Amino acid sequence: MKRTMFAVLMSVGLTGALCAPVWAQEDGDAPDHGVARLSIINGDVNVRRGDTGETVAGELNAPLVASDHVLTGPGSRAEVQFDFGNMIRVGASSEIRLGELEDRSYLIQVAAGTTTFRVLRDSSALVEISTPNVSVRPSEKGTYRVTVRPDGSTEVTVRDGRADIFSQRGSEILRNGQTLEARGTASDPEYKISSAIAKDEWDRWNQNRDTDLERSTSYQYVSRDIYGADDLEGNGRWVYDPPYGNVWVPNVDVGWAPYRVGRWTYLDYYGWTWLSADPWGWAPYHYGSWYSSPFGWAWYPGVIGPRYYWRPALVGFFGWGGGGIGVGFGGGWGFGNVGWVPLAPYEVFRPWYGRGLRGGTNINIVNNTNITNIYRNARNVNGRLGVTSVPSNNFGHGRVDTNTFVPATNNDLNRAGQVRGGLPFAANSQSRRFSDRNPSPTTVATGASTTQNFVTRPDRTRNNGQTAGNIVTPGQSTAGNTPRTGGGWKRFDPQTDNAPRNTVQRTTNANPSVARTRASDARPSQPSEGFRGSPRPTLNPGPAPAARPANPSGGGGATRSSGGSGSTHSNGGGSSRGNGGVSGHSGGSHGSSK
Repeated sequence: MKRTMFAVLMSVGLTGALCAPVWAQEDGDAPDHGVARLSIINGDVNVRRGDTGETVAGELNAPLVASDHVLTGPGSRAEVQFDFGNMIRVGASSEIRLGELEDRSYLIQVAAGTTTFRVLRDSSALVEISTPNVSVRPSEKGTYRVTVRPDGSTEVTVRDGRADIFSQRGSEILRNGQTLEARGTASDPEYKISSAIAKDEWDRWNQNRDTDLERSTSYQYVSRDIYGADDLEGNGRWVYDPPYGNVWVPNVDVGWAPYRVGRWTYLDYYGWTWLSADPWGWAPYHYGSWYSSPFGWAWYPGVIGPRYYWRPALVGFFGWGGGGIGVGFGGGWGFGNVGWVPLAPYEVFRPWYGRGLRGGTNINIVNNTNITNIYRNARNVNGRLGVTSVPSNNFGHGRVDTNTFVPATNNDLNRAGQVRGGLPFAANSQSRRFSDRNPSPTTVATGASTTQNFVTRPDRTRNNGQTAGNIVTPGQSTAGNTPRTGGGWKRFDPQTDNAPRNTVQRTTNANPSVARTRASDARPSQPSEGFRGSPRPTLNPGPAPAARPANPSGGGGATRSSGGSGSTHSNGGGSSRGNGGVSGHSGGSHGSSK
């Protein structure tokens, strides 16, 4: 009774308006807050978080947001995936920074080392790769190798495709089979174009990775808004199960359940985010929904057609049991345990992030709730129970697995407190980690300042409508990279600016308190030739796979191997380890469709 009154008072006192809680006004879509993922880690890879400046050890399927840095050590490699067709691969002793990250709009800054940006599939995304003296914009499907040398000069090679190269003075088009070198000041660099440099082991590794991705058949069944679905190949099977159509059944061990093996990590803007330890664990935990099928646990990705946006997790939270320690953030909340359950198809997704829900505010607890009446996956179906719990004071403080979670009884679930709105747990340095490993000291310290300047196009804007970054003083030069003429070098000529401009901007009011000019709107109304997406079916695409009995064994973890005229701005701020909410039905666990 005491806990009942506490929960009710907390609900009234912290929300302030039970009649119109904030979660009821939010659908969870956040196109201005894009999320990339670490889709490959070979060797030592660290992430320097843009929100706090902390450096943490990288982990497969770790979520990345704007202002994050990815750093690799000697002999190490990584891949960062932005959507189903766009990704950047990072070579040894290299650093990239995510300058801007929105829905279908990506600004990547190469601070040091060798990278390859791959446009694997047709895409309408606006991509820009910034270096200290030029900016690269892929204009079609292709492979774009970008290296920033220790002296600050840049080398760009188009293996296939075509790219627009921008500087402050002018621009050039770089075609298939060509290499451009740029050096000198950011405000007035010089360049030369020659035949493409010879292919090396890095290029061959990229080709092998492309082959692996192109082998996947998952996009016969999954919307192209859902990235990371390539990793489902070989880790489960597609079956046809009315009324949902094609669903994916993973190869897992007995006792496994969705959202049971991994950890809760804290992500800027989104708050508590599930980081799965399953090698395929990206798409099925940030899109779609789960249910207990005749074949075992099954993931339903939703129909193809509506727009789908990323979610930090698609679960329902609740508290149960005694022993909580007051309202304290991180130390308790009136319940001894915090539980979560994966949402089944069409169940309501209630965001715990967004306007008015950050920082553990607007907490709304519906006490004495029978969780099994709300969430289908909280019921025991064929011996499978989808509820996972941990002690409240352990939430967000380490790994969860089938041996460490706290099982809840039917009595516990019949008298639980359903969470609607924010979660009353504050983040600390431990909850911002992606793994229990410490960051590797071998990752490169590039010597590049966090205020290092990068060239970008003048028509690219931040959300506040301002040009992204600081204008470099004319004549400012990169040390050791002094411009000089001769030897085939020449300066960009603004009178012969060959690259096209896209200056269309549109002000949106996704947040009523802020008028935003989105970089994702500064794109042509029609994609460039060779960059158009093909039509997509709207219902149950692909052949119906043969239904086979579930094999409870075979799960297995990830393996790790070693292995334009522009303005300038600053960012303040082999084998893979495996790779990896649908917004579909309105009001359902897929979030909202657009």
